[in-house]
Amino acid sequence: MWGDMNIKQLLMVLWGGIVLAGCGRPSPSAGDSFTWHIDPSAARKMDLAQIVDSIFLVPLETGDSCLIKKICAVEYADGKYYVNNDFTDIQVYDSLGHFLYSTRKCKGIGPNDYRTVLGFTRLPHDTLELFDAMAKKMHYYVHPEGLVKSSSLPSDVLPAGEYAWLNGDTCVFAEGSPDNPVLKFYSRSRGTLFKVVEDRQKSTFMLTSHCLYRFDGMLYYTPAYPSNGLYVLDENLDKKKVLQLDFGKHNFSMDDLPADMNLKQVTEYWDAHPELVYPLTKCVLDSQYLVFFQFEGSLCVAAQDRSTGTTVVLRNEAGSKPQLMMPDYAGGGKLCCAVAPEHLPYAVDTALMSPSDVARLERVKADDNPVLVVYRLKHF
Repeated sequence: MWGDMNIKQLLMVLWGGIVLAGCGRPSPSAGDSFTWHIDPSAARKMDLAQIVDSIFLVPLETGDSCLIKKICAVEYADGKYYVNNDFTDIQVYDSLGHFLYSTRKCKGIGPNDYRTVLGFTRLPHDTLELFDAMAKKMHYYVHPEGLVKSSSLPSDVLPAGEYAWLNGDTCVFAEGSPDNPVLKFYSRSRGTLFKVVEDRQKSTFMLTSHCLYRFDGMLYYTPAYPSNGLYVLDENLDKKKVLQLDFGKHNFSMDDLPADMNLKQVTEYWDAHPELVYPLTKCVLDSQYLVFFQFEGSLCVAAQDRSTGTTVVLRNEAGSKPQLMMPDYAGGGKLCCAVAPEHLPYAVDTALMSPSDVARLERVKADDNPVLVVYRLKHF
């Protein structure tokens, strides 16, 4: 159950990432840098009403053509939810959770098939770009036609855990190795890698964050290990800091680790120093900053209203209800979490739900697909 997960299980089941989205107000520009001072010891027991205005549910339709094994990523655009199902297919649902279509019919081992979907990008005209790392290709899927085009990638883009486009020609692949995060810059027109940036660490640390997210004309980057910094990659391929987290005496730095610690030793260090803050997911939205982090063995979240500067710090307590987990998607003033039916009691506060959503909650069956729990954030 959510309430009984320790932080290591949480990172394995709900691997956190950098999530940046919004509308209406501009995101931080590459020339700005903001330091956010957070006191983790001031965290209060989770009370969703402090930062959430309302909650609604999107139960994803369950059927033979749309069974979900594991949700690896969620995107939302133009009234549709795009779900990466266990890196095997992209499933598309309408705003109410009705199944529309899947890319699965094109999965296979033939020359005109794709093998895996490590990542995907929504393109104009209902086109999905599928990153097939196993075949070292980008495939382009249009419904209902199927795959309409494929392009090969050079073998040295691998290994890669994720990717994002910097502009129409330059794609950034992130390797995300625990001890040696690597950014690789690929030119579509030249068909080659033209720059590699390494961030070698003296110790191996478990992956705690995705690295890349493109939004509103900017590509954001944060290291895959616990880091207090958030950066923008600009057209000159330089990293420019836009957000610095400051937890005071509770700050953690990779530089504090003794040299050449292996992953087991680092995990023991993590357990032995619960007084330090280990940042996980960072979110930049149109009206708020959010960061999820571990502190004293609990998953916490800090939220700042960007218009008032007010910060609220909340803490999930073991076994308590409700809890707020790291989102699978953030945008438009909302957070979206994919939740298995058995965990729904931990994810919702019925006092923040409409009668129709409460009724929808009561109709969810144990063997249904995951439910998208959507939290509308509020000003505070």
